[in-house]
Amino acid sequence: MFLSIDLGSNTVRFLLVDKNLRQIKVYENIIGAAHNLNKTGKISDQAIDTLYKTLEKADNLFNFKTQKHQGVATGAWRVAKNAKYILADIKEKFGLNFCIIKGKSEANLTFLGVKNSLKREGLNLKKCAFIDLGGASTEIGNKDRRKSFNFGIITFYENFKTLDKMQEAAKTTCMEAKIFLHSLNAHHIILTSGVPTTMAAYKIGQTYYNYDASKINKTRLSLDDIKSLTAEFLEISAQKADEIFGKNRQMLLVAGGVLLAEILKECDAELIVIDDGLREGIAVAYKDGNLSEFLIK
Repeated sequence: MFLSIDLGSNTVRFLLVDKNLRQIKVYENIIGAAHNLNKTGKISDQAIDTLYKTLEKADNLFNFKTQKHQGVATGAWRVAKNAKYILADIKEKFGLNFCIIKGKSEANLTFLGVKNSLKREGLNLKKCAFIDLGGASTEIGNKDRRKSFNFGIITFYENFKTLDKMQEAAKTTCMEAKIFLHSLNAHHIILTSGVPTTMAAYKIGQTYYNYDASKINKTRLSLDDIKSLTAEFLEISAQKADEIFGKNRQMLLVAGGVLLAEILKECDAELIVIDDGLREGIAVAYKDGNLSEFLIK
């Protein structure tokens, strides 16, 4: 068995698989590592506390000492001044190995996870690309070309706050990413990460607390869906939003909807939601015996 861990700018995600990449157990929790990163340059004490409590719970679920594993840290962890100290402390306290990977490695591993999921789901798609919209970075690519961009839903929201300002700022924030995506000439675009999966889940009546990835995989979204759901999310009361989306996620989802809508503007490709991404790509690379190639600092 192998345990892969994706320590992102907003969420930490765990996946335990067998030798054939069959899922045995999953767990994830929101930690908000990128919150206030623009102001302080550090992972906040609150995020650290949430992360450690999450790791304690995950240790009870997975028993870290018994598992071959690899964790990767992305986005906020690439720039936070205290990231290396935190990960060294996690190594000492929990015995977990984390490597801060470059944006290109994150994009490459995400592609492996998406590619494996398409095979599993029986989707034989030609001219396919993916978008992974994270908390502090965004990865886009296809089988031939992949890039990482330095924007994400947390950093974007904290910079602009209101819907009007976010919609205006998205034009310049997403310009390079949009040009790159259009250059891929994709007929199908796989949307992975929390914003599109939450939108897909919301459409079928799931909440953050009863989320089932198997029921949202292969869900189709349209650009109009993304725009209308973004507007609908904004109108939900804060209390109700916490019940549906998880605590303090409402405005991050709105920010993500604005970013996705701008990136996908004037794009005619079919949009397909898949839950798999970086976490699954780590497991694929481990099975293929080349995970170390992605961990070069």
